[in-house]
Amino acid sequence: MGDQVKPAQGHRLDRVRIHTAKLNLMRMKKGDRVFFYHSNVGKEIRRHREVVREHIPTRPDKTDTFVVLDIKAWRR
Repeated sequence: MGDQVKPAQGHRLDRVRIHTAKLNLMRMKKGDRVFFYHSNVGKEIRRHREVVREHIPTRPDKTDTFVVLDIKAWRR
């Protein structure tokens, strides 16, 4: 996911390949706050993010079934 700790710099969330997660990304709106968590060892929230651009298809011609989302850090 790259470096997501620089608050002023946005990041494109583009590696999601699970359809349930894709549907959740598609529901997110600009300004929504989200978090990333570890679901294995530690089970804890690791990053807080804010949506800066709503989802778009991974390909301009919309033939791909996945989407990308632009986010930025709002809290360390």
